[in-house]
Amino acid sequence: PPAVLEEPGDVFAFKSDTDFWKPDMDRDAAEELLWDVPQGVAILRPSARENCYALVYRRLGNMYHSRLEIDNSRTRGAVFTKTRSGDENHFDSVDELLAAMKLRRYRPVSAQARKANAAAAAAAAPTAAG
Repeated sequence: PPAVLEEPGDVFAFKSDTDFWKPDMDRDAAEELLWDVPQGVAILRPSARENCYALVYRRLGNMYHSRLEIDNSRTRGAVFTKTRSGDENHFDSVDELLAAMKLRRYRPVSAQARKANAAAAAAAAPTAAG
């Protein structure tokens, strides 16, 4: 399905994208799901912290859970993250944040597509001289 783009002012529109938004997924299930997809793919789930969300993605072999806060009453950047130093990075939408982080929304891959990808990878792999 095509990506669901957020309309200006509707920072919660991501919740209609059931491939990307995982309201019932915990930290462990999110990691299990993302280990089998290319790096740079993300999902969004509720955070254990009240009124926060966790953006989960894998990069350079590591799994990350970045906390997001969304405040529709803000005049600047309703979606924001905090760095370890306490600075805030503001974005107008979840999609703007994903673009800035060079991440893309999770899309499930069918079993047939997985099999085709595995066959293509095996065909492209160098063979050992025997």
